[in-house]
Amino acid sequence: MALLLRILAFAFLLWLVIGYFRNRLAGIFRSFKPGRGGDHVAEMVKDPVCGSYVAIDEAVSLKKDGIDVYFCSDRCLEKYEGR
Repeated sequence: MALLLRILAFAFLLWLVIGYFRNRLAGIFRSFKPGRGGDHVAEMVKDPVCGSYVAIDEAVSLKKDGIDVYFCSDRCLEKYEGR
């Protein structure tokens, strides 16, 4: 009987944990879907120095040879310019 109660308690806790993370992940990925009632989805650009992606409206930009180059931070911009 005690073993059965332990198994049921463990199954219940596992069910709670899985439900919590499933809801959290669904909320995160829901925000990336375009076209949901006027939600704005930012265009992402890749930083050529560190390789991270940043929203174009939050990126630090540099115009080089007529082409816009985007960076995640001023530090990556300085590395790109060789400072």
